[in-house]
Amino acid sequence: MKLILVVHAGPLAGARFEFDRHETFLVGRAPDTHLTLSEDAHFSRHHFVLEVNPPQCLLRDLNSRNGTFVNGRRVTQALLKHGDEISGGKTRMRVELEATPGELKDVAAIPPAPAPQPASTRDDSHVLDFQPVPDYEVLSLLGQGKMGTVYLARHRETNERFALKVITPESSVRPKVISLFLREVSVLSQLHHPRIVRLHDTGASGGMLYFVMEYIETVDVHEVLAGRSEAFKTKTFCAIISQVLEGLAHAHERSFVHRDIKPGNILLSRIGKSLHVKVADFGLAKNYMNAGLSGMTVEGELLGTCAFMAPEQILNARDSKPTVDIYSAGASLYQFLSNQYPHEYTRDQHPLATVLEEDAVPLTTRAPHIPAELAAIVHRSLARRPEDRFQTAEEMREALAPFR
Repeated sequence: MKLILVVHAGPLAGARFEFDRHETFLVGRAPDTHLTLSEDAHFSRHHFVLEVNPPQCLLRDLNSRNGTFVNGRRVTQALLKHGDEISGGKTRMRVELEATPGELKDVAAIPPAPAPQPASTRDDSHVLDFQPVPDYEVLSLLGQGKMGTVYLARHRETNERFALKVITPESSVRPKVISLFLREVSVLSQLHHPRIVRLHDTGASGGMLYFVMEYIETVDVHEVLAGRSEAFKTKTFCAIISQVLEGLAHAHERSFVHRDIKPGNILLSRIGKSLHVKVADFGLAKNYMNAGLSGMTVEGELLGTCAFMAPEQILNARDSKPTVDIYSAGASLYQFLSNQYPHEYTRDQHPLATVLEEDAVPLTTRAPHIPAELAAIVHRSLARRPEDRFQTAEEMREALAPFR
């Protein structure tokens, strides 16, 4: 199944773009856009973005100066369908869906599985009735996020405890797609490192995908550090990110890129008086998105998603290099140190445009106690151009050594 964007009027009339998987497509006058309309003055530098996951296509206007129009009506966001026209200034483009009868039949024949009950409305007594995976007994709920629900589970034969992540695909998909996704994710079990959560098993059951992972009994770093001095907290946060960088260095050497480093994927446990760090969900979000299993990113989740995302991930997430993890590690350290996102988000500018066009707010203005040398390290990792960042995780880790 393909979604096709055809430009039929304006300076770039005749241009045609095809999408057969989850992708983002940026339109505007800036040279880093996918459709660069430098000769159409109506368009802002970064005017609108399409999130495509055939047959779905979501348009988001990036708070453009002159607006984006769908079928003649100005929109801030619109879910597009076959035959819709996007317009602005001299430019007009049409959305077309191309699918074989077999593809349409396959999709129609596989309804989405019912999503598990949200964690906010379920206690552990209900969880015990939810046993989605053979060979594993669900014991309790650990957490829930966009990428699924995580349970504490016990293997029925060995009694070993694991973290069981269960995901319900957000759109109907063919069995072949699910098989390919699980095969790609299973490769991640090759990552054996003390700073990376181990993936033990993957599979599908009852219309849901599941992932059996090493169970980490986590602690909250802010509770652990409550009452400690700012200098002690700073050293601890630098030590945490240094351990994250150890895991990233191991993965990058084996050509794996995480693509979703953020505080929520940095798990901390306590061993004696020491904090131990492990990175979770290695490559999972990327593989899930590339397989076309995810739905559209809702507006409420967008800020938390893009706050730790390197600019080039907005432009081309599939071909991300290790330097995107460097950026995300720096953004995570920035938030640990200041308790704020690196950028200032305003109503006048869309969050995606902010990440693409603006530098991070100087760290020392938000956390004056941070040494200038440490702030410089953080800001180097947050450089908008990948070549201006640390080029390896080990290089950044060495730079942090005096501060951890």
